[in-house]
Amino acid sequence: MQARVSALLPEVDARLRTGGPPPSVVANADDPAIAGTGLAAVTVAGTGGSRARLVVDPSAVAGMPAAALDVLVAHELVHVRLQPLTAPSAPLWMAEGFADLVALDVTGADPAGFWAAARSGAAPSEPPADAAFHAASPARDAAYAQAWALWRVLADDAGMAAAREIYLRCAADPGAFDSAVTAVLGLGRDAVLSTWTSALEATPR
Repeated sequence: MQARVSALLPEVDARLRTGGPPPSVVANADDPAIAGTGLAAVTVAGTGGSRARLVVDPSAVAGMPAAALDVLVAHELVHVRLQPLTAPSAPLWMAEGFADLVALDVTGADPAGFWAAARSGAAPSEPPADAAFHAASPARDAAYAQAWALWRVLADDAGMAAAREIYLRCAADPGAFDSAVTAVLGLGRDAVLSTWTSALEATPR
């Protein structure tokens, strides 16, 4: 796991234009940060000058294909770098979707599975609510994929740099998403969400 972090972190930093020490990696299903969550990995922000921690449930990742594990690690590394810039009140679709956007870009993973999950039900008109991301939620896979798709549509239309700028503008002030897309893209929120909904209704890519 440490080797994956070392290999992927420079690529994440290149996409985000960030830097800093790598997180410490903890492989322990009984760690309080991950015990009972049903998650394969979580990021714990550093405090008081300590490094952030990437906590992994070894049993959850033991049989994971290498490509999927790379996406998981890259996703958590995005959180490592952006947690200090992201308000605790930021909606999960914003943070989780952007983390997956960067993770798939960094690893070159095939997005077909994400598109399939995003289109698994009726196309939503609003981003997924926080409750949909909880481990016990039956809509969890679709929520992650739909959040990724929203950021993917933004990046496809305006580029990864523009998507990054939108995230940084609204991460610390989650209510600023509308003004961020207007400032960066010259579009209103309704236009962005309409494009996203249309992408989810489109023929699978």
